[in-house]
Amino acid sequence: INHISQMQLNSGAFSLWRGGHRPQPWLSMYAMEFLQEAKAKGYDVPEAMLTNGMDYVENINVDTMSVMAYAMYVRAKYGNPDAGEARYLASKLASKAYGVQSHVHLSATFGLLGDTQREQSILSAVKGSNWSSWSRYDYRSRIRDKALMSYYALNSESISPAFKAKVLEQLEGLYSEAKTLGYISTQEKGWLLRLASLNNKAKPLPQNL
Repeated sequence: INHISQMQLNSGAFSLWRGGHRPQPWLSMYAMEFLQEAKAKGYDVPEAMLTNGMDYVENINVDTMSVMAYAMYVRAKYGNPDAGEARYLASKLASKAYGVQSHVHLSATFGLLGDTQREQSILSAVKGSNWSSWSRYDYRSRIRDKALMSYYALNSESISPAFKAKVLEQLEGLYSEAKTLGYISTQEKGWLLRLASLNNKAKPLPQNL
């Protein structure tokens, strides 16, 4: 948390490196989700850091679906949700093959808003989204996106048991695929670990890892 705090800019956004000056919109959403989750789990997160970060999240306006969808999710879970803006973004999903993460975060947003019909519809349509191998801007990869989608689907209270069963059937293959790779990114590691945390039988990681 202290390390991330050194990357926060006056705007509330976060840079890629400590002492950086250029805001990273997508990584700022990722950082704010991490900080809010850390606070929820009892870690000491400076209030000013959260307030400034959420101000950035709630006022961001960029022409990038992956950022705006992520912002909608963070706002719905931790700040001031905007159901109208979420519906507008959802209406654009069918017009272009946007990435998996955009679909998943909008689906999760509607789940938080209580709109289970849109939540399930968007998540069911994720097969038609862009499963591109990698992108520098939002760090997408097949492994990351499969883990991210599986995490939110299994964590949802309204996704159907049948859909969750299909997700569970694919988990062994997902981790097996990850093991065959010579390198997996920080994003891939993070989402694979987060997905594994849903298993009550999973052993906790050592704090000095």
